[in-house]
Order: sequence, then structure tokens, then C-alpha cells
Amino acid sequence: MASYEEYKAKTAGLTEYVDATMNRRFRTIVEAIPAGARVLDIACGSGTLMQSLEAKGCKIRGIDIAPGAIEHAKAKNLDAIVGDADTFESDPKIRDFMLAEYDAVIFSKSLVYLKRKNELMKALRTQTLIVNQRNPSYWRAVLKRMRGTDGGSVVEELPYIAADGRKIPQSSLRALREWGESYGYKSKVLLGNFFRSRDAVTLFYR
Repeated sequence: MASYEEYKAKTAGLTEYVDATMNRRFRTIVEAIPAGARVLDIACGSGTLMQSLEAKGCKIRGIDIAPGAIEHAKAKNLDAIVGDADTFESDPKIRDFMLAEYDAVIFSKSLVYLKRKNELMKALRTQTLIVNQRNPSYWRAVLKRMRGTDGGSVVEELPYIAADGRKIPQSSLRALREWGESYGYKSKVLLGNFFRSRDAVTLFYR
């Protein structure tokens, strides 16, 4: 798997972007967010999810590192900007955009890849997080460690750091929930189960 920097550079360099379609994950997220809510979609892509939430009456904003994705979103008259979520501490424009007060913040297949996710978790002004991502497989991670082949992946380079400073390896959906709960959130899996824990939509709420 590519390193973090290689992954980010490749994503940021996308100038052509295929417009996404509504799927079960997106529908689950739309159902979970009340009408009229103020929402931020991190890694919003082409804005398909944003468009559905806007149709529901939500005040939706999005950010994505890929210019091609934002071009699609802006063509739909959506409030979306090109930006790297990891620069929220150093870029005033990104900071003001991301750290405004929101009723819900969505991580669209992005949280696991963010280098500054632990700092961002402390800074976000929201009571609700929704994480849509493919989580690492717990048993696959165990086997890799046993074989001594667990190095070099994006996931393993970018650990979760709990609120008390503990390192939580990104080894499973359970690890994601432990991480979020360490910051005072409760968690609930909206889509996914024990056997399908890799592809999950997880709700964090206070």
C-alpha cells in the first residue's frame, strides 16, 4: 500500500473525477441526520451525499483534496472547497471552514487516512460524528503482526491516539469505536455487523 504522502499526492492530483451515485451507505447517513441540520462533509467527493442532504433541508458544506471532485460539487451549486483537512491548524481558511459549529460532521472514507485526525478530534465543534469507512480487518492485522509483515501501510503509519494519549492501532472497527469513545462520545454502528465490520457506517454522539 502507498505511503501517506504518496496517497495524498495522488488524490490531490485528480483532475478528472467520476460522479458518485447514491448507495446504501449514503442512504444510511442521510436517514441519520435530521432535516435542517448544519453539516460538514470531510472528503465530500463529487457532492452526491451533500446533494441528498441539501434536498432534505440540511445546511451542508464540504471539503475535498481533489480539484476534480470539487468541480463536480460546484457544478451542483454546493458549498464546497478544495482543501487538505490535515492543514486545519495552519491554514486559516481551512480552519474557519472546518471548525465552525456543526450539528454533524461526516468523514467520508477519509478519517483512517488523516494524519492530524487526533488533533482534529479535539478541535471539532460538533456533538455528532458519522464515520463512513472501510476499517482494517482485525484478524488480518493479527496475522500480519505474527508474520512480521505489518509495516509500510497507510493505516499502520497513522494511528489513533486516545484522549489520554494511548496509541490505539487501527486494527478494526472496535478500535475506531474505542478511539471515538475516549473523546467522550458514545458510539453506534449504523451499517455493518460483526461479520461485516470492515465496511461500516459508525455514529458517534454526545
